[in-house]
Amino acid sequence: HVGDVGHTLIFGPTGAGKSTLLSVLIAQFCRYKGAKIFAFDKGRSLMPITLALGGNHYSIGDSGLKFSPLQSIFEGERGILEASTWIEIAVSLQGISLNPTSRRAIHEALQRLSNSDRVSLHDFRLEVQNREIQEAINFYTIDGPLGHILDEESSSLGLSRLQTFELETVMSMGPQAVIPVLIHLFQRIERALDGAPSLIVLDEAWLMLGHEVFRG
Repeated sequence: HVGDVGHTLIFGPTGAGKSTLLSVLIAQFCRYKGAKIFAFDKGRSLMPITLALGGNHYSIGDSGLKFSPLQSIFEGERGILEASTWIEIAVSLQGISLNPTSRRAIHEALQRLSNSDRVSLHDFRLEVQNREIQEAINFYTIDGPLGHILDEESSSLGLSRLQTFELETVMSMGPQAVIPVLIHLFQRIERALDGAPSLIVLDEAWLMLGHEVFRG
């Protein structure tokens, strides 16, 4: 302890019970009134405790869970900025270097979409006036390998008191897949933080923190 702040480091080989300890911490945190828990899992280690506590366990990539990363554009300029950030990260993961002109094209396309009822990545691709961005974002539309996860008009994710996100399937798809998904989830989590006691759990955190975009 340093003053009233406790720091804990726990070592253990595979199978020693580290994930079980995380489950205990999750269960204990439920004692706080209005507590919210967001857990990121790999290999379904946290599935038993999640189901036992009546939470939602989502296996991203093979459970039918779908996201709409641009849904925030209807919430004003802050929401457009959030969507712009997501688009810029997704595009950069496709090897595209952004400049002020391309960033302006992204922002203007999202502004136009915010005045319509269209919000999917497919709609964005049709709207943005930049060929490089169109081609890069195609990876995440229904015409690309991640369209079944990210190219939706609305998200099928409902945030409850306890939700666990199983990442093993989407992680196997590489950084181009897992980073945009994680960024979107953390944007959703950030908006859900309203002052209530909240816990974010990363099992196998090194897999996520090993990428500079997510680490930032």
